[in-house]
Amino acid sequence: GEALLSWDTNVEPDLDHYRVERDTTDQFSSGTESFTTTELTYVDSGLETDRPHYYRLFAVDGGENESDPSETVEITLEGTSVGEEYAASLALLGPNPFASSAAFAYTVPSPGATVTLELYDITGRLVAALVNRYCDGGRFEVVWDGRDRSGHSVGSGVYFCRATIGGWSDARKLVRIR
Repeated sequence: GEALLSWDTNVEPDLDHYRVERDTTDQFSSGTESFTTTELTYVDSGLETDRPHYYRLFAVDGGENESDPSETVEITLEGTSVGEEYAASLALLGPNPFASSAAFAYTVPSPGATVTLELYDITGRLVAALVNRYCDGGRFEVVWDGRDRSGHSVGSGVYFCRATIGGWSDARKLVRIR
């Protein structure tokens, strides 16, 4: 399975990159794996289901000095009973923030499942329904054009894309700027 990690930007002027640590315990011992990125997101793939994974983040400056670690986050991917070729997932492909449109990718376990992808505003009001159908197992992409269910362009603000794939669900936050 996959886990999409995201965080707010570090405002230090000499920020060079971020270091993400993953471990199977919250003690971050000798089995800790480390990944670096300059982005505000990191997709960790190949994860086992039904087992906790712990993450923490460090900001690293040009002199390789590291910040204190972030709070530890625990993620457990739930297994599905419909096959192991794919695990259900949702990813925001971007851009984020977006001006005109934003793309999402979602994965449906084999042999398939009923899928809904819906956009909500910050108050929890349903803004748009992108997908509402049965999908065969596989990976799919969908683009939101920034319009509501009536076809009107939505205003600047924070929106959430909620995916329900069979019995699994998750959400991604995105920001519209105009």
